[in-house]
Amino acid sequence: MRLVLYQSSITISDSVTSIGCSAFYDCKNLTSVILPNSLRTIGKFAFSCCSLSSVTIPNGITTIANGVFYECPNLTSITIPNTVTSIGEEAFAYCISLTSITIPNTVTSMGNDAFLCCDKLKNNYYKNTKEIIEKCKNQGQLCSWKRG
Repeated sequence: MRLVLYQSSITISDSVTSIGCSAFYDCKNLTSVILPNSLRTIGKFAFSCCSLSSVTIPNGITTIANGVFYECPNLTSITIPNTVTSIGEEAFAYCISLTSITIPNTVTSMGNDAFLCCDKLKNNYYKNTKEIIEKCKNQGQLCSWKRG
């Protein structure tokens, strides 16, 4: 049994460089996580189905993998650093409380449905990525994007 299932807050050690796939999957009590600047990779679905309310992705992360924050219903804001170049499929899908995200101009690719059903997004900036904005508008909402 994973004891982390019952923890509400976790601080990842500065010596950690990678978080594995589904490492904190379905930790419904997890509301807060502090990620170290030493972190280089976060595996697919690492924090999916958690109760996180906000996340700051540390510098050094270049890819937000598929489904990393999939179905985190309490996630309201996310900070993405300029080191990120790619956002994976369904990375933030079904984060139904997400209202604020700034995507830096370093992001050059975004997977299918990265923001699917994030209908509360208001501050959804895609700096200098007009192509992504246009594709989102063509989908009828700024929170869902499919590659053309």
